[in-house]
Amino acid sequence: MKKIFILFAMLLALVLTACGQTQNTTDSSNGGDTNAEETAEKKDDGENDEAAIKKALLSNYLNVAKTVRPYQTKINMYVESVNNPEAEATIETTKEDAITAAEEAVKAIEGIKVEDLDEDKTATFNDALTELKGAYEAYAKALGEEEIDVAAAEEKINATNEKLTPLFEDAGLHAPNLAKEIN
Repeated sequence: MKKIFILFAMLLALVLTACGQTQNTTDSSNGGDTNAEETAEKKDDGENDEAAIKKALLSNYLNVAKTVRPYQTKINMYVESVNNPEAEATIETTKEDAITAAEEAVKAIEGIKVEDLDEDKTATFNDALTELKGAYEAYAKALGEEEIDVAAAEEKINATNEKLTPLFEDAGLHAPNLAKEIN
């Protein structure tokens, strides 16, 4: 009888110990699940923020490229016609078109609104747009000269890229090449 009582007491202790561990495990796992859910939510918010930043950067950048590309095409046509002796007949027309395009590009760039970025990124993007505006002001000046030298305008486009590069790299994107995008 003593053996049965001892066996019963040990069985009861084992059951109580097992129940206690199950309760602790359940409490831990519920707390763990809550912590895991909070971590997952934070991770999702971080990923959503990163994705939103990437989307906004690309959207604004593509808007700039799309806005400027038609003007740049006219400028490129004139510069190419100056370097092509067979195009002498069209040089004056393309020159007027190119100067007008450069002036219109300045106005179009002034009208670009940077959207969906925080204050710092917006300020940096706007600084880049100021450089780009300066590029088209330099184009307008250079295209009206006897000897065409668009190096200053090209330097301003490179300065635009230099201002945008940190924004893109911080977001995990490749550095932009606006000169390539608009040509």
